[in-house]
Amino acid sequence: MKMLYLVIILPLIITLAAETAAGLIAGYRTGRQFRVIVLVNILTNVILNLAVFALRLYVYYKTVNILIFAFEVIIVFAEAVLYRRFLDNTRHPLLFSLAANAASFAAGCLVSLII
Repeated sequence: MKMLYLVIILPLIITLAAETAAGLIAGYRTGRQFRVIVLVNILTNVILNLAVFALRLYVYYKTVNILIFAFEVIIVFAEAVLYRRFLDNTRHPLLFSLAANAASFAAGCLVSLII
């Protein structure tokens, strides 16, 4: 259970907090907009963290960081596509995805320093 918490639940909570806050800052205020942001992040965050967990089991640790960076880039573009399709009044979905993911990454780094 502790592994599930550290691999899936805690990163998801951090991501949802950071990226919904980024949504507020970007001007997304409707319930539908927040549902889209939350659902997109549940999908991408869980997939990413399961992939990272599997990588850490089977791949040399220096290579893992390169692969994680590649996955993060893919996630930014995938989220931008989903935001363009489902988020109302999105003028710059790639910029929003990049900024929201940067906020999420920074929040994750801060939490990892604490625990």
